[in-house]
Amino acid sequence: MNTLKKRLLIHTLAALTLILAWPMAAAARDVWSETGSMTTARTGHAAALVPGARVFVAGGLSPTEGITASTELFDSFRGRWKSVGPLGTGRWTHTATPLLDGRVLIAGGTAPAGTLFSAEIYTTFTDTCSYTGSMTYARRSHTATLLADGRVLVAGGIGADDSDLNTAEIYYPTLGGWNSGGSLARGRSQHTATLLNDGRVLVAGGVGYMDDSEIYDPATNTWTGADRLIDRRKLHTATLLQDGRVLVTGGSDSG
Repeated sequence: MNTLKKRLLIHTLAALTLILAWPMAAAARDVWSETGSMTTARTGHAAALVPGARVFVAGGLSPTEGITASTELFDSFRGRWKSVGPLGTGRWTHTATPLLDGRVLIAGGTAPAGTLFSAEIYTTFTDTCSYTGSMTYARRSHTATLLADGRVLVAGGIGADDSDLNTAEIYYPTLGGWNSGGSLARGRSQHTATLLNDGRVLVAGGVGYMDDSEIYDPATNTWTGADRLIDRRKLHTATLLQDGRVLVTGGSDSG
């Protein structure tokens, strides 16, 4: 191989390395960069991380489609989106929870006909959504938390009669069905649910009792009270820190 060809090969390999490393390099510098746009504008949708460093986005309220059944998949390496199999039912204010086997559980939400009992499963291998067992209670603006053993805890939310629910349910991925997850002390919606390092789940704030918190123990399927928040809040975030504490930020304390 002559010198010119060697130089061209070196430059080509260097360029490919730079292109492939760019997402990680940008992240390492703690900066924001623009990426590809979704195929559908939406709000009140749900998103879940799936295998292959991809993100599955489902449903929501679209300015052109209304309550949409569309879904799409983001490729974080290429910065591109593609449409995948639609939901069986268009919905928003629902949840999307990644399961241990790579599938995603989509539960509840609001449809044109009202609040939903139904749940669906997105399968990554086929890029399709299919119905699974329905919840006992229709709910929207609830939380859904993947437990350490692979089950999913769905808690609270707004019911079909527009009241805040104190019910909880457990989804069993291997069976495709639901069982009771006990009852919260108080009905709540627009709250947060955080899986703790010991496998329990902290539920905090939300509409109804915005400074109140509770803990779910999957070993006993029971709820117990926890310390109150310093400030009342709903529509906030709650993030588990590496040392086991939970950081609660923002939200609203009024209508």
